[in-house]
Amino acid sequence: MKSVTRSLRVLEAVAQHQPVTVGELTKLFGLPKSTVQRTLVTLAEAGWLRANREDTTRWEIGARVLAVRPAALQGSSLFAAAREPMIRLRDRVNETIHLSVPDALHSMVVVDRVDCDHPVRTFHTIGDTSPLH
Repeated sequence: MKSVTRSLRVLEAVAQHQPVTVGELTKLFGLPKSTVQRTLVTLAEAGWLRANREDTTRWEIGARVLAVRPAALQGSSLFAAAREPMIRLRDRVNETIHLSVPDALHSMVVVDRVDCDHPVRTFHTIGDTSPLH
């Protein structure tokens, strides 16, 4: 199970620092280069990561990650309960509304957003994190 935890941490690090090299991840985690490389290749084979198109020595998030979000939110009572009030609030104040939830790392993660029509607005991508404070 230690390898699963390591793989998820590598996936999160790639998401945060992409495009990133094996060497950069090795320094970040203090792991042997071969371990990081094996983890990256395994995640790439599963579709979670891919080599950067312009520099194949750098890694970035793969398209499979995008498939998880809708599945994670489908049937979620929070998502279902929050969506309509978010739309009503957006319509009332004409501002972008973000729905964030706490994660295990003591921060907030944006899980949904309803955009306003202002050309200049606050914008956080789904999956962005910020400190709880």
